[in-house]
Amino acid sequence: MKKLIIGGLAVLLIFTLVTCDGLTPQGINDELTDWVVSPDGKSLTLYLEGGVPISKNSRALTTESTRMGHDFYEVVFVRNIGGSETIARASWGLGESVSISGVGRGVSYDSVSVPADTPAPGAGSAVLFVGRKSDMTLLAVGSITAVDGGAANVVFTANTKSVTFSVAALQAGTSLTLANSSFLTSDDNTVTNINATNTEVINQTIGDKSFPLFKIAKNEVRAAQYQLGSAGSYAGNIMGSLATNLNSYINGIRLDAVITGSTAPQASFSKREPRYPIGGGRSAYSTGIDIDKKTTIAPLGDTASALAGDALPNPLEFVFDSNGADKSIFSFYFEIPVYAISNGTGTQAAKIWNVKPAYGTSIGDLDDGLRGSGGCILIGTGLDEEEPIDIIVK
Repeated sequence: MKKLIIGGLAVLLIFTLVTCDGLTPQGINDELTDWVVSPDGKSLTLYLEGGVPISKNSRALTTESTRMGHDFYEVVFVRNIGGSETIARASWGLGESVSISGVGRGVSYDSVSVPADTPAPGAGSAVLFVGRKSDMTLLAVGSITAVDGGAANVVFTANTKSVTFSVAALQAGTSLTLANSSFLTSDDNTVTNINATNTEVINQTIGDKSFPLFKIAKNEVRAAQYQLGSAGSYAGNIMGSLATNLNSYINGIRLDAVITGSTAPQASFSKREPRYPIGGGRSAYSTGIDIDKKTTIAPLGDTASALAGDALPNPLEFVFDSNGADKSIFSFYFEIPVYAISNGTGTQAAKIWNVKPAYGTSIGDLDDGLRGSGGCILIGTGLDEEEPIDIIVK
């Protein structure tokens, strides 16, 4: 499944803190590993001084992570004392060693928000990002839920040895059942009127598959939103007994750039020619209907006013202007660069991740509303008919 979804990731990541700067772990060899997955798949222990013998269980995450898509991790600790930040970072991939050094002591790190400018003893925050190394797609975010196996809101001392992160998946997608759809529209150009009632969607058959097709009237301006961790079947929650909405983590996901609108594929919001998955890993384009080259897309509301360094807006809000578009279709896609908590100088350079509606080679395929692999939203402009239109796969 290549949706922006890793609902099967119920992983607690546990690793040992390096108490002395400069201490590095032994590397992995054919007999030893310095990180091990628990038998139930819910925890991962990192050994920074030596390792343990490799077993079938210790190798299990490599196969499972490849199947589920995530294969790269970044953890960031930020301590702020009177405006002076101490930033400790570490990133690692499958089969690699990991070391985290320089973590500031004397504060608690159970928050994911950027720590405030506070006097001594200061404030701390920490966040874990999980995703794909090949395209740096962000798939999940984690926060500290235990320190040394106990409570999370404790002050780190020189004796603090380990922390546990619980992970929330970024989940999103369209649906014909609008209560479960991340994508909704308004009947005008205001975000206040975005809701299921004002969203027009039909079940469009293309070849032997069906896709939600969202309709926008011609020569109209329509507000819309895309919700990460939306209601219904796409709810983004921590796995297990901790039920926390994804918005609890948003303050740890910071924008690397101002969000802009454009029709260019590389822009944050963009239009594409619809591409349809036809099975066997293959995709095709269509004929029999015009491709919309008139409709423009721009950020709106909180998304338009967000600046680099701000928290990721959720939902993402934007506006479609269909002036001149008539009886045509396009697919909608977005890609937003982000970083974890702070991009300031730390023990490693900050990684730049991307928030996208899907990942991998199927990212340009249409979202089928059934949690399939595609991530692009099918939109029709100036389609007056109540029934589906004729779209023929080339």
